[in-house]
Amino acid sequence: MDLKSLKLFHEVLGFNHRTEPDRYEYFIDYNLISKTRDARNIQKIISQEVERIASRMQGFVFRVDKKKMHEITGERNVASVSPFDRIVYQGSQVKIVLGRTFKKLLVRYQQFYLGDARTVRRLNHKASIHMYWLIISHSWKGHSFEVTLEELKRLLGCPGAYENRWDNFRKFILDPIQKEFKNTWAKFEYTTKRKGRRINSLTFTFESDAQVIRNIINESPYKFEHQLHLYQMKHNAVIHIRDQVRKGVYTEQDVENVILHAQSEKKIKSKAGFIIKALKDGWYERMAIQTELQIPVTTVVKPTPTPKNGYWGEIQAYWNFSDEQINELRQVYNENTLKKAHYQKSTFFTEETNTEIVFDSFMESVSRYS
Repeated sequence: MDLKSLKLFHEVLGFNHRTEPDRYEYFIDYNLISKTRDARNIQKIISQEVERIASRMQGFVFRVDKKKMHEITGERNVASVSPFDRIVYQGSQVKIVLGRTFKKLLVRYQQFYLGDARTVRRLNHKASIHMYWLIISHSWKGHSFEVTLEELKRLLGCPGAYENRWDNFRKFILDPIQKEFKNTWAKFEYTTKRKGRRINSLTFTFESDAQVIRNIINESPYKFEHQLHLYQMKHNAVIHIRDQVRKGVYTEQDVENVILHAQSEKKIKSKAGFIIKALKDGWYERMAIQTELQIPVTTVVKPTPTPKNGYWGEIQAYWNFSDEQINELRQVYNENTLKKAHYQKSTFFTEETNTEIVFDSFMESVSRYS
């Protein structure tokens, strides 16, 4: 698998399939698997890239032995299982439909593959993902493992690479992996052993034990997150809402109440934007009271400030955009279309909303205002 396919596959593994055994459709933000951005042709380029990823991933077949097939289907036959029925690009997300047999495998054997998706997302070297699973698999046995150099190359997906070129292997494979794992629970150190003049084996040591990793991995998403993804809410915004619920800022029921209200109001165009604003501004508290008293819910639309001289500067200051972000907006908006977009965004977001969420919303709405 290439890096993007590996990341997309890990996003699928990152869902808690046991809590939703009958769910087959999943929506994954494209930004979680690639940071590619071309402001003028972003939708076309991403759509083509997802088609290439889909053609590769749908070509994968898992061979399932008799024992596992009997456990999940009752059949005692060796089977070849295709994991994905469909992979398509919708809006800013990749829609994946799982095959039914593969879904049963995920539900049955979740404890053996469930990983920490947040760590995988920050990895940009293909071999890093292989090292990540090496560390997880050995963490159950202790804090270190030893492996020959040739076996390590095979496990990292580069067998035969840099033959008799240890310095190059270290420079282009091991050092980049170690740098990416820095400041994570998976950080590691390694030492080498020689046989004659050549490096023969390596010993890797890491701090995290099995319990630390288990605690990280077992952070299951809430049920409401599926609906938020259906509304095409950015993943970092969903994670923020999850964290706020865990911290007790608001409850799971508060979030579900806001979602129900967003579903019932057809005039709300951006469900995701409304939910973010409602939770941030405490509307869920008023919604709970008004629901009990059966009082219609009213929302207050924040007035858009009148732009003064230097409209681009006003926009940058209002949303706290960086110079790089404002320059990207200049490539796809003119002043008139930017005014329209700004008016619409200020209806759903506030100046305190995460800048990346607002910026991504601007970029995704280009065609609407052009």
